[in-house]
Amino acid sequence: MERIMVAKTDLGSLASIASGGFGEVFRTGFRLPGYRGALAYKELKSSLSQDKYSRAVEAMRQAVQLRDSMSDGDRSDLDEVTVWPLALVEEGGVVRGCLMPLIRPEFFAELHPPATGKKDSRTRELGWLPARPAALQGAGFSQDQIDEFSDLLVRMRIMVWLVYSVALMHKYGVVYGDMSLKNAVFCLGEYPRSVLMDCDGVARLDDASRRQANSPSFLAPECEEPGRNPFARGRAHFQDTRTDVYKLGLCVVRCLSRGRGAMQRKSADHLAGQLSPECLDVIKASLSQDPDQRPTAKQLYQALNDFIVPVIHEFRVLDSVVPRDGGTMLVWNVSNATKAFIHGPNGSVVPVDPLQGQHPVQVHDPTVFTLEICRGSQTVQQDSDLVRVFDVPKFDIESSKHYRSLSASLNTPRLPPVDISPILESFPRRPAVGIGGDSAPEIMLPSIEDFVRRLDRASTGSYEAIVSQVMRSCRFPDLERQAGSISQLIADLPAASEEARQTIEGAQEGLRRSLEQGIAGSLDQAVDDISRHVTAKYSAAKP
Repeated sequence: MERIMVAKTDLGSLASIASGGFGEVFRTGFRLPGYRGALAYKELKSSLSQDKYSRAVEAMRQAVQLRDSMSDGDRSDLDEVTVWPLALVEEGGVVRGCLMPLIRPEFFAELHPPATGKKDSRTRELGWLPARPAALQGAGFSQDQIDEFSDLLVRMRIMVWLVYSVALMHKYGVVYGDMSLKNAVFCLGEYPRSVLMDCDGVARLDDASRRQANSPSFLAPECEEPGRNPFARGRAHFQDTRTDVYKLGLCVVRCLSRGRGAMQRKSADHLAGQLSPECLDVIKASLSQDPDQRPTAKQLYQALNDFIVPVIHEFRVLDSVVPRDGGTMLVWNVSNATKAFIHGPNGSVVPVDPLQGQHPVQVHDPTVFTLEICRGSQTVQQDSDLVRVFDVPKFDIESSKHYRSLSASLNTPRLPPVDISPILESFPRRPAVGIGGDSAPEIMLPSIEDFVRRLDRASTGSYEAIVSQVMRSCRFPDLERQAGSISQLIADLPAASEEARQTIEGAQEGLRRSLEQGIAGSLDQAVDDISRHVTAKYSAAKP
């Protein structure tokens, strides 16, 4: 039982916009409750035979009932991809036709045929897709539109919508029947798509009385007259979901082709190298002579859709736990993507190569990264697992109980702190990598005369003076120059006793070692080393 029946008198004024073999289409200002779009009224021709008229009315009735039986989601999809009958229209108790959506403006092309020079608005039927560029120019299409026609991805997206519309019907046990490139229109722009028209001729699979027309160039093998084809059953053979799939296969291979002979193609071999092997195999199977070898409309839709929609097969982080401000690697595996982006913390977006498959990241706080891949207007996103962070504990070795215990057992003296920052500041800054070198800053000893006077006092027998008057006030010495001064001093002291000479030589060697330590360590410690050496020599030389 139909849910909605509208009286023709309620439609108001009607303006004819198209005419076909079965009826005439009018524009109406009537608004159907529950449907927000503009409407058209298709009225069956009274000249039809009683049989054809009755079958046409029954097909409209079934279409309206089917839409009413759908879920809200499927009904919304159906309205998006088809021009589907919404309500029956009666006059004097007799069904005269049906209300259906008015084709939206984006499915019309503004043409400027060079032959006439006049503007012409026409629907973009699928039949324009296989046309040669010269034919499109002659029809008045702009070069921009012709260039869009040439894009394989645009054509494939239009085909995806077409196949989906039929797959949705099959889900509810309905056969479309008379499929051809004249029965669907398409739009371009950011979201190329198609809508299927003439849906008032659909039939239910369980209707044993169904009779549906066949367009000559879209005849399925089983609907051919018996002959060499072992699957031919004649045109009286019932059309079903498998004949729909065959006709969809013809639409696909012809709309993905261009130029002479495209409208007669029945094979997908010429598409090898343009499509993925998986997609091509399903298209070829849809054109099988054996109906049982054809895929379902849903399988054909999935194959086409998988070709155009980018897919994320894998996206993960190599390390799910990292130290704060540490790094990890994002790894992915995608297909059909032309662009990719990594979304990080605080709204950061980093473009990456989708084929590269990995990208290093630094993590300060717990973070979930997002991979976004694109192809045309198709976008897919996937989140990574949460990357957790931890703080590396601070460890003060001197406050450790193990260190305190060890230090006490060794009874080591505490060394005075040394501030080495003035040393570092005296070096000029260099790049991280270079071949140049820097000389050590000049560091002066006290004058040699002062040192000689002290040695002279030591040579009279006061070896303790060397220890008690060691040069604690000296700054960092220039190693080569000051070591040379001491050598000269030794040469200039022939009168010094042998004991003093040995002591000075030992002091020289101790000083050299101490000076080598002075840049990186404590000067006081270096002086202490000299003192210990002199004391040791003094003790050894003492009678």
